[in-house]
Parts: sequence; structure tokens; C-alpha cells
Amino acid sequence: MSNSSHKTDLSLNRRIWLLWACGWLILVLGVLFVAWRGPRWLERIARDEPDPLRREKLDNLVEVRRELDREDGSQ
Repeated sequence: MSNSSHKTDLSLNRRIWLLWACGWLILVLGVLFVAWRGPRWLERIARDEPDPLRREKLDNLVEVRRELDREDGSQ
């Protein structure tokens, strides 16, 4: 009986260690990602420029909306 209990404790300890290690890995990768991309984001915020891809998507949506309005108006 004590043998199976010891085995369960070992498995639980392994899971806890794995969760702890994964947590630190995610934290370190997050810090590295922010260190890599952060300066660009901060520059864009400082210049108050919109994201170019977002601007292009918005322009495309406006154009599609205008075409749909034209089609609705012609019918």
C-alpha cells in the first residue's frame, strides 16, 4: 500500500516540476519576444502611426462596403 502511495507522490512531484518548468519557459519566451518586438511597438506608439497592415485591411473593407452600397443603390 505504501509503495503505490510513494509512486503517486513521485508522479505528482513530476507534474508539479513540469508545470513549474513550463511556466518559467513561457515567462522567459515572453520576455524575449517583448525584447525583440517591443522597441518597434514603442516607436509606432511614440510616432502615433497605425499598423500598416491594419490600415490596408481597413481600406479594403471600406472599398468593399462602397461597392456593396453601389450595387444596392443600382437595384
